[in-house]
Amino acid sequence: MTRKMLLIVLAGCLLVLCAACSGKKAQVQRNEGEVKEVVESAGHGDASAEYNMGVMYHTGNGVQQDYAKALRWYRMAAAKGEAEAEFKLGVMYLHGQGVEQSRYTAQDWFNKSCLHGSRMGCEQYRLMSRDLW
Repeated sequence: MTRKMLLIVLAGCLLVLCAACSGKKAQVQRNEGEVKEVVESAGHGDASAEYNMGVMYHTGNGVQQDYAKALRWYRMAAAKGEAEAEFKLGVMYLHGQGVEQSRYTAQDWFNKSCLHGSRMGCEQYRLMSRDLW
């Protein structure tokens, strides 16, 4: 398997793991009351709620999947230093989900995520750095 293919497979696995292991942040919002609560909190600028809105739109949990809206919410949370939102932006750029695919932009988001404490962001940044150079 080529290094590039391995990197893509690993990034996909990390995306799945991130959704499963982000604790309180990646809780699936299933009923309308919970969705409404997250929307309200996100509307008041809560970075964690903005991240959760991004996850909901990215995965289609509780809302119709919409990459453009996921990007919007992730960017809002990332602007506040939300490491997991930065990681998800890296994943979206790596896979070209709602944006033009860019390994360099993805790596930049993984680096920001790492600097803000995301272990997965650090690992992905390290793997991409090794692959790109």
